[in-house]
Amino acid sequence: MRNTVTAPSGHKTTATFEVRTTDSSGKPTATVVKLTDDNQWGVLVSSEVAAGKPASVTVPAGKLKNGVTYAVRSSGYDATSNVYESDWSPYSTFRINVPPAEKPYVTFPAPQAASGIDSLAQTPVEVTRTDPGPVTGVRGGPDAGRPCSAPDSQGRKVCIRISRTAPTPDDAAVTKKAMRQALRGADVVPWCASKPDGKDYMNRTEACLKNVGYATLIFVDADELPRFGTATFALSQQIKLYNKKSDTGTDRTEFDQQLTVVPTRIDDATEGVHLTWKASDNCKDCTSSQVQWASDDGLNTTPHWAVGEVGAPYAMTAKVQTIWNSTGKEQFDLGWSLLGSAATSACASWRRAVTTSQGAASGPAASSPTSSPPGRSTPTSTRRPVPTTG
Repeated sequence: MRNTVTAPSGHKTTATFEVRTTDSSGKPTATVVKLTDDNQWGVLVSSEVAAGKPASVTVPAGKLKNGVTYAVRSSGYDATSNVYESDWSPYSTFRINVPPAEKPYVTFPAPQAASGIDSLAQTPVEVTRTDPGPVTGVRGGPDAGRPCSAPDSQGRKVCIRISRTAPTPDDAAVTKKAMRQALRGADVVPWCASKPDGKDYMNRTEACLKNVGYATLIFVDADELPRFGTATFALSQQIKLYNKKSDTGTDRTEFDQQLTVVPTRIDDATEGVHLTWKASDNCKDCTSSQVQWASDDGLNTTPHWAVGEVGAPYAMTAKVQTIWNSTGKEQFDLGWSLLGSAATSACASWRRAVTTSQGAASGPAASSPTSSPPGRSTPTSTRRPVPTTG
């Protein structure tokens, strides 16, 4: 609460604030609200302020009740001259309106008995993640079921191989140095960069997957021998569920997915490589944005790497946002495919499914009945000579 008191002497002044309850018509009653135990009257006294400046006090928490209308008045005091104001100021009435805590759009089902993820706490825990099946090729034709492209006019093709471990010690060395630096500038999950590499972590709304592995493009002849060249990329993924309007500004639940790609090897024979990341889901009513690629400095938005461009300076991050438009309860899977092409040949794809799903206690993308938050109310006060804040 605050008010401005002016002393004719120009001396510094204090202000005393008294709060009373009100009747049904809003008029002050004889009941004084005890705001402090520092004096017998229960009034609050401000510190000294220069004449003509606002004097203010802070009402301790719990002294005023939510939804109740009060009346406040103040009186000035010139401590230098030991002169009190001859009368109180007129009353100003105000009402305490504390907005309710924002309710999330998504509530979570009970965790599975075997889950190590706390259903309430947001402490990340290490998890063991398994892929839903073997790597599969996206293309049809004679290489269906194999992650290889169709041969080009010279019989050459590009194959993709995914591995949990680095293909070579050199790839591992580049990754160890580059991955954490690459993650720092583009995290969807803020705590992910601080976690050890090569492991996966989750809480109820976030996933930090640092054990996705490596994608290696292999440029080969028709009989797959000899290998003309390879290009290898270290992969990590993050998923985040925003389940409140204050998080996203939207009226629907949003899932963000992020794939970070660090090139660890690009051989001369490839003449450069290009990657395409395609996020997917089996949601009944979801809307996804286009995939947006960006380098850490934001200057490069094309996922193409020339020969020799390896390490953190050439890392790129792909992001996609998915809005869940439905209500009630739904379980769905998030997945993605990776397509790679060499500048001298065709392209090959690899598809994987994210092991987290709507409603699954083991993953961050868990959702269950939703409800829109009630309308917000803001603290209000009626101002006369004494401005107040609830």
